[in-house]
Amino acid sequence: AAAQLFSEICTRYQSEEQKEAFGGLIQKFLNVHEEKEEYLTLEDLSKIHQASTWFSVELGNTSLLPEDLQHKCWSAFTSREKNTSLLQKDVIATFRSLGHAVQEEVTCGRTAYSIDAVVSGKDLDFAVEVD
Repeated sequence: AAAQLFSEICTRYQSEEQKEAFGGLIQKFLNVHEEKEEYLTLEDLSKIHQASTWFSVELGNTSLLPEDLQHKCWSAFTSREKNTSLLQKDVIATFRSLGHAVQEEVTCGRTAYSIDAVVSGKDLDFAVEVD
């Protein structure tokens, strides 16, 4: 419910006044849940992080979340278990066999999304996503 509410707020945000009102609404919603000891799950916090990242990074807006909640959501999102597929392992092994240094499962400092691999090339590093 919390993640859906936040997603809805992000998609309807129009002005600075609405941003302030929505930010206050989110905080009140969270306070009510905490008072009732209905805490948000890690999944809820992860979904809120995704919506907030889309809102702030993709749309260039300032986050609507209070700073402490941003940190909780970031932590929940980055605590998820990462699964490496056989294909991903093969791709990484191929880059290494070609003499490249490879960092696996690198967390993007801007979004907290996991990058499958960062490969160091001759003149630059590049991200590799394996699907």
